[in-house]
Amino acid sequence: MADYLLDTNVIIDYLRGDSVKILLLQKYVSLGSLLYSCEITVAEIFSGMREKERENTEHFLNTLFYVPIDQSTAKNAGEFRKIYRARGKQITLADALIASVAVAHNLILLTDNIKDYPMPELKKEKPI
Repeated sequence: MADYLLDTNVIIDYLRGDSVKILLLQKYVSLGSLLYSCEITVAEIFSGMREKERENTEHFLNTLFYVPIDQSTAKNAGEFRKIYRARGKQITLADALIASVAVAHNLILLTDNIKDYPMPELKKEKPI
């Protein structure tokens, strides 16, 4: 089974009780997949987290595996932005970094926002 990098929207939906996301993530784990996150996603989660959600959020985030953003990953993210800006498509720095992490670590990005990640080398999946 493949391993997954969770995009911010998937984590938020899971934490807010979205039954589709809960069942999907439970299924992946039961099949042996590892679920990952990165510093960018954690920052995005905490920037919008409600105080009453803190304990549950921290608990869930502590169950995930983490991959660091190193210099090579950061350079690749910058290249993604440059390439797509030249094509007239703006990609946020956060999305470019998340995509670069997934590519560098051969993870499938689980996201509801497929359109934000046009990179053909990025494996991505939209939760049903």
